[in-house]
Amino acid sequence: MAQTDFPIVRSRGENETDMTVFPMTPELLAAEIDLPIADWPGNCHAVATAVLERAPVAGMRLVRGHFHGFVSRRSVYSAGPCQHSWLELEDGRILDPTRWAMETPDNPEIYCGENDAYDEAGLELAATAPPIFPGMAVGFEPALAKAGAEKVAQIAQAMAAAAPTDLDPEGRELRRFADRIHTALKSPPEQMRDPDALFSALQAAGLKALIKIDIWQKVMEPEKGRVRRGANRIFEAPPRTELEEAAKLCRIFCHFLRIEERDNIEAELEELGYELEDLWNALNRLEGFVNFQPGATIEDIPSRYLDDLNVIAGDLLGQGYGQDIRVERYAASLGLDREALDDLIRRAGARSGYCSAWI
Repeated sequence: MAQTDFPIVRSRGENETDMTVFPMTPELLAAEIDLPIADWPGNCHAVATAVLERAPVAGMRLVRGHFHGFVSRRSVYSAGPCQHSWLELEDGRILDPTRWAMETPDNPEIYCGENDAYDEAGLELAATAPPIFPGMAVGFEPALAKAGAEKVAQIAQAMAAAAPTDLDPEGRELRRFADRIHTALKSPPEQMRDPDALFSALQAAGLKALIKIDIWQKVMEPEKGRVRRGANRIFEAPPRTELEEAAKLCRIFCHFLRIEERDNIEAELEELGYELEDLWNALNRLEGFVNFQPGATIEDIPSRYLDDLNVIAGDLLGQGYGQDIRVERYAASLGLDREALDDLIRRAGARSGYCSAWI
């Protein structure tokens, strides 16, 4: 199977002396934030907050949500999606001082790399809940009706939607509009048309409580989770191995088109006329090309290396509740925002003569 490990910075070694670069040795970081390593397990939010305040990197922000990765039986954390806090660098990489406390409790190390298992504000988890049947109530229809036609119209405008003309809380029209709001708020701000306008309109209508507090702060009060102005010392981000666009596409395909991410992938492939071995071979061919052509663009990839992957990705990549959020966040940690990801997918599809798209 294709190897998918992304370059990860874990330690600078025992003799680290360059104090302009963020200290990636747990012992040195513990000294910087004045928190002994023994106190880190089960204390992820306090550690992440201390790093933000005492060892800040320019552009760094504090993030809360869930960790979906491996959790050791020896960890103080319980298996399954764990509530967790970490830091995100300006370039999209995850900086997590306490990941080791879940994965390898006896081996402290600082994680800095791709977003392979992090769910900010629990949006991926929330998206796994199937949508309600059309016309059913979501619960806040009376509050929406009480806000009045003018404020409801402002919400609709922020969503580029038609405002309901009937504000009867029991009516199907208002119920469907409420469901549309409910669905929109399960998406990350990057997928919203104008999150600032939508959140402001909901606040004016007395419906701010519908917005997850972490997402509200990210959009409306970003300074609360970022490096404070006038900090005495700002560290440089850990060095990053830059990937060319062909390598980024390979990373995305290798990470998400695999049985670890899609339990039913063999049946899904069968519907497309492929076997699991066909996928493995296609991924290995693409990865082999990228390894021997590290500076390759999408247009440099031979079409025969992408033909099968474009068909498979067109049906499977990002499909399933919450999977689109996971793909976009992973891509962001590689330096690709939604528009850049869409451009990559479109150009890859064009190599095989397909009109592929992400957005």
